[in-house]
Formats: sequence, structure tokens, C-alpha cells
Amino acid sequence: ARGVPLVVVPFGRDQLEGAPRVEPAGVGVRGSPKKIHATSLASAVHQAQALAADARRMADALTEAGGDGAAADVLEELLRENSRGASHETS
Repeated sequence: ARGVPLVVVPFGRDQLEGAPRVEPAGVGVRGSPKKIHATSLASAVHQAQALAADARRMADALTEAGGDGAAADVLEELLRENSRGASHETS
């Protein structure tokens, strides 16, 4: 959201869901927690820095779309629709 390219090294929880999306989106580099060391991390940072313009474009697109508040609104509406659909199925 700030236009800063990422270096992600997923160790667990939601990181495992988000990390695979960074490289295809062109906004960062994914590292392996099993293979991370000073040299590989430095290399990943240099690779990510090369993606600064793409990260900035992604940030601008997110801002144009309404930012995290708009995303939360969409998710809440989807949850409401899903719960309404589930309540109709049980009645």
C-alpha cells in the first residue's frame, strides 16, 4: 500500500497464504525460510529494489480503488451475503 517492494519469507499462519502472491503481482520477492541467510537475503533485497516502479503502480491502483477500507467493505458485504444465503438454506 506504500509502494515499497517486498521481500517476504513466510514462516507460518497467513504468511503462507500471502507470500505466493507477491512475485506474480510483481511487487516483491519470496524467500524460503529454510534457505535464508545473509547472502540470499541481500540478493532478494536487490531483486526487490528493481521492482520499485511496479510496487508504486500497485500502491496507486490500491489507492484509486479505495484502499484497505474499500477492501474491508467488500469483504464484509460478501460475508453478509454468504450468511444470508446460509440462513435461507436452513429455513
